[in-house]
Amino acid sequence: MTSRGIAILLLAAGASSRMGGIKQLLPWKGRPLINHMLHTALSLDATEVLVVLGAHAEAIRKVLEGNTPYGLVVNDRWEEGLGSSIACGLDQLLSGPGEIKGVLIMLCDQPLMDARYLNQLIAAFQEGATTIVATRYEDRLGVPALFGSGYFPELLKLRKDFGARELLRQQKNACIALDAGEKIRDMDTRDAYKRLLRLS
Repeated sequence: MTSRGIAILLLAAGASSRMGGIKQLLPWKGRPLINHMLHTALSLDATEVLVVLGAHAEAIRKVLEGNTPYGLVVNDRWEEGLGSSIACGLDQLLSGPGEIKGVLIMLCDQPLMDARYLNQLIAAFQEGATTIVATRYEDRLGVPALFGSGYFPELLKLRKDFGARELLRQQKNACIALDAGEKIRDMDTRDAYKRLLRLS
């Protein structure tokens, strides 16, 4: 069942400086990582998916699957950090014709995040008890996280590298936090990538 008014932002704009290569193009289950994450995003109970590129945009664009329904935007200010990509993507979503009631922010480098967990975030939001549903980390709340439209003005102002982390910290008492277990692991280095491959 598709959740009306829920959009997905898949952030893939980073330079992968610690990886020593283009992280978004690393092989994952027989396809480039970006396509694996895009496939996951497109399988969710949402009405729209937007991929945000930045560094390496042309190289990544060449491998993106062209026969699936998603939007694409390039953040020219990607060097300002994750927050600027969130703001860029949300601005693009809000310029479209449909009403957006919430936006789910996903990262390209969390390949263990699956549709089952991400749909749990959407379902919790749809129950209407809160306007933010986030993922619990050991010492904070983080993404994937779903923000209701009341927080769009704050998200549009983001610029720094920590993205929505500060907003989640400020609003932690208003959030529902779900536990994703091992799925929260990301891959910033080759060693981290190899560890995740063993878990997949």
